[in-house]
Amino acid sequence: MDAPTAGVLACGADIDYPKSHAALIARIAEVGVVISEQAPGEKPIKNRFLSRNRLIAALTQGTVVVEARERSGSLNTLNWADQLGRATMALPGPVTSQLSAGAHAAMRAGKAVVVTTGR
Repeated sequence: MDAPTAGVLACGADIDYPKSHAALIARIAEVGVVISEQAPGEKPIKNRFLSRNRLIAALTQGTVVVEARERSGSLNTLNWADQLGRATMALPGPVTSQLSAGAHAAMRAGKAVVVTTGR
């Protein structure tokens, strides 16, 4: 299935953040859509990333968290997806890895199902 790419920003849609992604953001704008709830010129600050995660969850049918720490932005997105009734999934790494502690916790809490295939 071919679908356009959407870039969801935590700053004004006129700001390339991070700067190293300027070409990527421009390409997304050419073939897809760049979305932000921030006004033009607004800089990315910590709480705007959390509100951006709400938009990401709302725009999708489901969210997959890959190797999330216990406190991670991707888990914030997963929680928003759960609250919005979207599918929530996790692809954790080893149970011994702190990089996957949040993904494992989400599965134990029934907030995510494990991803076992790419189909």
